Amino acid sequence: MLVRKPLLRTLPLLGLALSLSLPTLAAEPTPGPDVGRVQAVREKLRTDRKAVVLHNLKLDAAQTAKFSVVYEAYAKEAGELARQRTRMVVESVNQGDKLTGAQAKQASKDSLALAEAELKLLRKYHPKMVKAIGQEEANRFLEVETKILALNHYDIAWTSPLSE
Repeated sequence: MLVRKPLLRTLPLLGLALSLSLPTLAAEPTPGPDVGRVQAVREKLRTDRKAVVLHNLKLDAAQTAKFSVVYEAYAKEAGELARQRTRMVVESVNQGDKLTGAQAKQASKDSLALAEAELKLLRKYHPKMVKAIGQEEANRFLEVETKILALNHYDIAWTSPLSE
């Protein structure tokens, strides 16, 4: 019983100390990516996206040959989706805040359809990648492509200013 009393007296103090430290823990900035490194990746993606993807996979020569065939078909379809997204962004920027209700409805519908098409494309090619390069590297391919898509979406998102 004597052991419990000091613990019972200090427990509220520990709780208070913890609650006071939570705002400082939450206020610490989340480390972000190295801006220079991200810019270097952007440049490499503009010149040779396939090389960036291959650099992030651990493939032997036979797997690289099989991967390349599947990736070329994937890249062709992905490129068309990227062009569609670019057209949508250009139209959106040109229209600005002057959208009618019907135009906004169609823009939303198109945007969601494009997001679904990107996911559908990854789902379509994932089994082909598994067959070509194995499950582990096909998973890595998905990780790399998802990061590339996220970077592209981020860049596109900043073409339209946010209200402050």
